[in-house]
Amino acid sequence: MRSPYSCTAPRPHPGDRIVRAFGPLKPHARSVLAWVLRCAERAGERRTLAQLGDWQLRDIGISRADADDEAAKPCWRV
Repeated sequence: MRSPYSCTAPRPHPGDRIVRAFGPLKPHARSVLAWVLRCAERAGERRTLAQLGDWQLRDIGISRADADDEAAKPCWRV
């Protein structure tokens, strides 16, 4: 009995079905990943801002109240 797969035709890979099913999600996954990375960066910057001393804040022209308000924001708020 002959194999249904010829020598010239590649055998289907089991993961091909998954790639076809989730292929349209790739652009959305990239945008979600970019959003998550921006949130992580913003959260780190706000943590650093909260740790600055009063003289450092004065040096960059930000009051302690403004720094505390910015540091208290959740990462998804701009």
